[in-house]
Formats: sequence, structure tokens, C-alpha cells
Amino acid sequence: MMKPTVRNFSLLLIFLLIEISLVSLGLWQWHRGDLRSKLSNQWQTRAHQSPTPIQSILKQEDKNYYTVQLSGHFDNDGTVLVDNQTLKKQPGYAILTPFILDDSQTTVLVNRGWASKKEKTIQPIHLNQIKGIVYQPVKKPFTLNKKLFLQKINHQNVVQNFDIELILSSMNLKAEPFYVWLTSDQMYHRDWKLTFPNPGINYGYALQYFVFAIALAILFFYRQFKTFIKS
Repeated sequence: MMKPTVRNFSLLLIFLLIEISLVSLGLWQWHRGDLRSKLSNQWQTRAHQSPTPIQSILKQEDKNYYTVQLSGHFDNDGTVLVDNQTLKKQPGYAILTPFILDDSQTTVLVNRGWASKKEKTIQPIHLNQIKGIVYQPVKKPFTLNKKLFLQKINHQNVVQNFDIELILSSMNLKAEPFYVWLTSDQMYHRDWKLTFPNPGINYGYALQYFVFAIALAILFFYRQFKTFIKS
């Protein structure tokens, strides 16, 4: 009969650690594939639907990619420029302007599009009825220095990235935690087409990890069986 030894116990421990790692990596890749597939399907269905009043989705947890219509007015004095935005290798800004809904209690940040850094001033916008696509950030962007997140450049408010929490706190704004990509005005360049990585790649990686885990388990138990027979 095979007696347990320190060596056997060490091999078992190493085997379990590797198995847990492989299975965990496989599950993580599978989850990423599901998430990418879900987001892609949402974009394909919601962004091409008829606009719905934004009030109808405000209480929903998942607001991403709904086409909405808004009634109210823009707060042009609250316009924020998001730095580090390029178009055809040209540096520029994304233009965010608060839009106050008619109920006067709800404000959303509207992404009006891209402007070149060569433009000295950003034109105000005075529309009262607009349409757009809701974008709820999935990831929080990395901010190098929060103290320098908001800066004044040419008398305009400029922020480092699309971190909506920092934008709202830096500007002392009370607004919904999402953006609306404006579609009903053509003043600035916009391209709201989204492309998502193929989820099949993640599913493929997941299957590879699961196969490695199964193969390792077969080899381990085969070795243990041979050792048991010899003993």
C-alpha cells in the first residue's frame, strides 16, 4: 500500500494550485466573452431603436446604448473639454456640455463631438429638443494625477479623461453618471459607431485553459495510479 509522504503531499498541493489557476482563468475568459457578447447585442438592438424619453430609463440600472430624446436647455457655461482625443492623428478635445431637463432637477452630460485643438473657442449650443445615445462607462479610466485632473486652458475647462465621477466633482456638478452622445446636431465631428472584440477569442482561450486542466488531471491521476500499482 502506498504511504503518504511529504513529496506526495507537495505534488498534490502543486497539482491543486495549478488546476485552480487554470479553471479560474478559463472562467474569467468565458465571463469576458459573455460580457462582450452582451454589450455587442445591446448596441445592435438599442442604438437603432426609435428614441424614447430619457425619463423612462433614468431609474433603470442598465441604461447603455438606449436612443433617447431630451427636452430642456444647455448650460454652455458648464462646458468641459476632454483632452487626449485624436481624430486622424490630429489632437483635439471631446466636448461635454451639461443639459438640464425641463423638470429642472435632472442634468445629464452631453457629448457634442470632437473639436481640433486649433479651434480657439467652442461654439455654444442652444437647442431645446435633442436626441442621442446613452453611454454608461463600463470601466473607470486611469487618472495619473487627480489634483491636476481639471485645468484652465485658454479660459476653458479641460479634464484629462472621461472619468465621469472626477468630472462631476471637479466641476461641482450634480448630474447623472452617464453621457448622452448627441445625434441631432452636426456642429462638431462625431462617429458613434462602436466595435467590440470578437467574444469567440475569449471563448477559445477559455476552452484552452479547460483542456489544459483536464489533461493535467489525467496525467496526475495516471501517475498516481501507476505509483499505487508498483507499491
